[in-house]
Amino acid sequence: MTAVDPGFTALLSKDYATARDDFIPEHARYPHDPYLQLDLGLAYQGLGQMAEAESLYRQAMIDGRNAIPVTTTNPDDAGKTIAVIACENLRAGLNLPTAC
Repeated sequence: MTAVDPGFTALLSKDYATARDDFIPEHARYPHDPYLQLDLGLAYQGLGQMAEAESLYRQAMIDGRNAIPVTTTNPDDAGKTIAVIACENLRAGLNLPTAC
């Protein structure tokens, strides 16, 4: 997956339904890809579906502990691992007070 993939492009434009629909089949093919877990989780979160996002973020924290994305939807995430970004997204989506 790259920053020019339709799903990632949809995330950047906040078209979460298109992103979700693009990422679901890829996630089925590659269920332990932390980039897909993070991006699909963000799509679900953007749609207000935290129940679906939560499990993806938790798995991304496991599978993405050493992966650092080249491009992110948030410039403040540059240099962070997938695990840290997933944790921060989960914390925000569940309104938890503690930082990752």
